[in-house]
Amino acid sequence: MLNQLLGSLRRFAQLRKKEVKQGLYSSEFAASLVQSYSDSMMKGMHLVGGEAYIAAIQSEANKQCCSVCPGYQKSKKVKSKKNRIPLSGKFAEPNLNMV
Repeated sequence: MLNQLLGSLRRFAQLRKKEVKQGLYSSEFAASLVQSYSDSMMKGMHLVGGEAYIAAIQSEANKQCCSVCPGYQKSKKVKSKKNRIPLSGKFAEPNLNMV
C-alpha cells in the first residue's frame, strides 16, 4: 500500500511540475498543491490506523515539493500521538489534529 501511495504522490507532483512549465501555476502554488495532497493522504492514513506510513509520506512530500519549487520550505515532521483514544460508535468523530 505504501508504494501505491508514494507513486500517487509522485505522479501528482509530476503533473504539477508539468503545469508549472506550461505556465499554468507558479512553482510555489504548485508545491503548495502537492503539500495539500500529501496532507490529505496523511490524514487518511491516520483515520484508518496507518500511522506507520505517515513519516514516509511526509518525507516523499518534502522531496516532491522541493522538486516542484526548489526554494520550498520543508514541512515539519508529523508527531504521532502515543495516547490515542480508540473511536467508538458508527459515527464517531475522529480527531484530525496531527500535531
